[in-house]
Amino acid sequence: MKTSDKTLHEWALVSLGQVSDIIMGQSPPSNNVIDQQIGLPFYQGKTDFGDVHPIPTVYCLKPLKIAEPEDILITVRAPVGAVNTNHTRAVIGRGIASIRPHRDRLLSNFLFYVMQSPKISSYWKQIKQGSTFDAINKDSLESLKIPLPPLPVQRRIAEILGSVDSIILVRKTLVEKLRLLMNNIMQDQFSRLAGNRTTIGDIAEVQTGPFGSLLKSSSFAAEGVPVLNIGNVKQGFLDTTSLSFVNDGTATALKNYRLRQGDLLFSRMATVGRTCIVPEDAEGWLMSYHLIRLRIRDENILPQYVMYSLIGSPKIQHQVAIQASGGTRSGVNTSILEGLVIDVPSLDSQKKLVNSLDVIQKRIAHGDVLIKQYETLRDSLLNKLLSHQSREVLTI
Repeated sequence: MKTSDKTLHEWALVSLGQVSDIIMGQSPPSNNVIDQQIGLPFYQGKTDFGDVHPIPTVYCLKPLKIAEPEDILITVRAPVGAVNTNHTRAVIGRGIASIRPHRDRLLSNFLFYVMQSPKISSYWKQIKQGSTFDAINKDSLESLKIPLPPLPVQRRIAEILGSVDSIILVRKTLVEKLRLLMNNIMQDQFSRLAGNRTTIGDIAEVQTGPFGSLLKSSSFAAEGVPVLNIGNVKQGFLDTTSLSFVNDGTATALKNYRLRQGDLLFSRMATVGRTCIVPEDAEGWLMSYHLIRLRIRDENILPQYVMYSLIGSPKIQHQVAIQASGGTRSGVNTSILEGLVIDVPSLDSQKKLVNSLDVIQKRIAHGDVLIKQYETLRDSLLNKLLSHQSREVLTI
């Protein structure tokens, strides 16, 4: 489908209130909200949102504010600006607003992508209302300026971005199935595993990353020696797509926090327990304070076996859950990690289990990389399609 140059020049910039109706949510009395599938789905905020459509968990018997199918739902309380497309009649609480496009001027699936654009995300950050958290009101939504190309162009933009989102959804579904398979195998194998019972502290040197006084925000540089943060540690693999750096002088001062191939990294805060192995190309890199390094001392114990134990052993997960929730803030320190009890079978048994899990883990890691690449492509296309760069894309 080709779009003429003349059409591309006809883009208008309009207020959202000119081309849609804004319905602000209102929470019904709690006695009208139930967890049985009776009445209409009730959405309250970001926790009810999926990748594209909301996922109902509770229902409302006597609705106050209703969103219709193909309305765009947007969170108006922290975190503000998240969007989903409504796919069934539903009730909305005060954390959500429903945007109902005037279909003769604005397509719902086009608006879905417009509301995710960087310019609009930046706009929400500038609007801060309420004493304790960010919020957006009806006036803010109605006055929001959005591009309004002709309907054929809107349709084409939505088709392009929708095709990429479809691929992302397929990839995510596959990865989730692989994770479920791997989790089931680990739960089964580690529940039945027999071996010598010991502690992490007996088999590994355990070291927390440098405290803030040693690695300040001012220590970081544009290039140099990479420093791994908690976001780099994924479940079973290291993500190096976004790295921080320090200069050689700082790295030398932090030599005790250098990493070796085969070290394990354990996330001690936030998503506690994510674990991965340091690969060969990360030899000599540094770790941050939010990570704990495990360096296995026994040559008869595979680092990969310890990693999968930390990730998938029900016994270890139970220990971590109890210990991590013991304080005012969820987290794990070196003493807790050293005290974790682990069953260690023969080296041959370790190898057999590791080899079977490695096959699945590599597919998961590859799938996650592909998802990130497609998400980057989608974001790039979104920027181009809503700017003057869209001409060559829309005339393909």
